[in-house]
Amino acid sequence: MKGYCTMIIRNRTRRVLLLLTLVVLLCATAAHADADTKSSITGVNGSITENYKHTASDTVTISPAYGRPVELYLYDEDNRQWLLKKTFLTSNDQQSKVTIKYPDNWKAHAESRWKILVPAADASNSGNLTPAEAAETTTTLHNKFLSCKTAVAMPAASGEILYDFKMDKKRKVASLTKLMTAVLLVENKKLSSKVKIRKSSIKEVRPWQYGFKPKDSMSAKKALYAMMLVSANEVADGAGKAVSGSRKAFVRKMNRRARALGMYRTEYKNAHGLDVGKKQRSGNYSTAYDQALLARFIMTNGRMAPVRKAMKKKSKTIKTRKGRYALTTTNELLGQKGCIGMKTGTEKRAGYCFAGAFHYKGKTYITVVLGAGSESARWSNTRKLFDYVKYAVDHRITAY
Repeated sequence: MKGYCTMIIRNRTRRVLLLLTLVVLLCATAAHADADTKSSITGVNGSITENYKHTASDTVTISPAYGRPVELYLYDEDNRQWLLKKTFLTSNDQQSKVTIKYPDNWKAHAESRWKILVPAADASNSGNLTPAEAAETTTTLHNKFLSCKTAVAMPAASGEILYDFKMDKKRKVASLTKLMTAVLLVENKKLSSKVKIRKSSIKEVRPWQYGFKPKDSMSAKKALYAMMLVSANEVADGAGKAVSGSRKAFVRKMNRRARALGMYRTEYKNAHGLDVGKKQRSGNYSTAYDQALLARFIMTNGRMAPVRKAMKKKSKTIKTRKGRYALTTTNELLGQKGCIGMKTGTEKRAGYCFAGAFHYKGKTYITVVLGAGSESARWSNTRKLFDYVKYAVDHRITAY
């Protein structure tokens, strides 16, 4: 009986030891699992500035790795969603370095947001990795080679975005306004119809009138040259009254036409673009993108041929009832780098602006620069934008 009791005790001891061993193993496994469930992405540059002619890349370290994928996403600002652009693979080691090479889409933006994501993983083939959590981090790529406030570039034919620098930011556009005034003049009046220069027009724009005399008149065709070449403010105001009879009626027509063209962030208050009124703050607002839509319409619509003809002239002499005027374009780039137009705009609060059109490899491209800090900056920014468009076309770069 004594031997039987001793055997029972020994069996119980073995069971207890076995249970303790299992508990220790489970704790060790749990500790190992806890150590491996947290993934990490290290070595990421939160902000990268790169020249668009170069390749942008970043080397990051993934842990645990074991052949896990690394996904690269670009944030689509318009649709507010992340777009998967590229996938990389880690090595089969526990820790792996991966060189993230950014697709060329970043070159089409002044700033672009990117997300690096390592998805959650199941146990690795190596047997060393328990299920791992996902890890992600973000970085911003900078391609700001312009000094103006906002800009955009697009092909006239398709309207796809080749370069976007805050293109939807509302700003004053000064005499780029006259592009819309010219459109409405051509759409509503014959080229032979009269545009009168009234005292009220000169009073409205003083001291920024070109020099046409009160009670003078000219044909709508000549008015296009006066507006497009020398940006004659009194002629623009007279053109508005010729179309609609009054300033208010013409402004309503301008804004309706803007909406019809998809210019939803544009508000016109006069036909010329100057800040007028007691506080000198009632000028016109738009965006680089909206002005590019208007420029694109002018360059592609058959009825706009008279506007295109006027803007391509470097100089033109016109006769009116009261004088003879030698007009010289304010577009210093006309004839350079394939430039065929379009319109300058300058005002204290608007800065120096330019909507440009140029030919490259048989196609027409639109560029808009708003808010440059000086006359020279207006042209240097536009030249840089021209050069970028050529690069983007040659390398087949678009925004998304």
